[in-house]
Amino acid sequence: MPFAQQNSYSDQRTFPGVAGQILEPIANNDQNSRTAGGGLPEIVDLQVLTATATATYTFTFTLDETGESSEISFVAVGATAAAIAAETANAIEQDSFAGTYVTAANGGTDTATITGRNDGQAFTISTADAKYVAPVQTQAATANAAVPFGRMVVAIDDSSDPYGKCRLPAAGDAAVNRPLGVSIFTQTREQQFGSGTSEYLGGDRVNIMEKGIILVELDAGQAPGPTDDVYYRQTVGAGEDAGAFRVDADGGDSVQLTNARWAGEAFTARGVLVCALQLDLNP
Repeated sequence: MPFAQQNSYSDQRTFPGVAGQILEPIANNDQNSRTAGGGLPEIVDLQVLTATATATYTFTFTLDETGESSEISFVAVGATAAAIAAETANAIEQDSFAGTYVTAANGGTDTATITGRNDGQAFTISTADAKYVAPVQTQAATANAAVPFGRMVVAIDDSSDPYGKCRLPAAGDAAVNRPLGVSIFTQTREQQFGSGTSEYLGGDRVNIMEKGIILVELDAGQAPGPTDDVYYRQTVGAGEDAGAFRVDADGGDSVQLTNARWAGEAFTARGVLVCALQLDLNP
């Protein structure tokens, strides 16, 4: 192993354990934090149908969660669809309300593409102006996903960015989705005692254990021994949880974590099957 042997935590029943609980002094472990992500921004295309210089173009931006809206209009300077699409995008970004929630660009085409600034935040572009084609949603907003305590989390898009986002593992993860560590228990989130649903909410800053000893959530029925390998679940089926830990690949649905070893016995804490794990993702 790439780290020194530590004392075994063979009987965690003697203290109130919880998934994600750190089992050694903070000075002996390494941590980082990232935002619980995995969501997607809404994207809407607004296409110019008729290009007329000096004509007034009008449409409305509405923030779905509040119902607040802003009617946006401008007098066209350009005489081509591409020019007016660029003016449309500029009008959106210059609007004091809409520009807070979306960005817009046209890329030299006849269409302004409007993208939400925040993952999971839905908005509506509407217009009765016949000089535009009816707006088309090309990507629905998807909320950032929650991260339960004591699970493996992975990078989303840039594994070298310490201020990026994280999420639970998923089927088809690529090299960029490298394992970051285990989500750490925090009392700043209300605990759903006995339900096994304690978690960081989507958009929360997730504290992540990179090196140290921590209680991790196990797949159902797992009973790790000190010499067993360590795997985390990537592909889930019925009754299975992404990022939970186990001792084998489960037919390729789980990924081996080589810089880790089991440091105790399995037991149930607040309705969750857990076990102490020693890991070092910064060898």
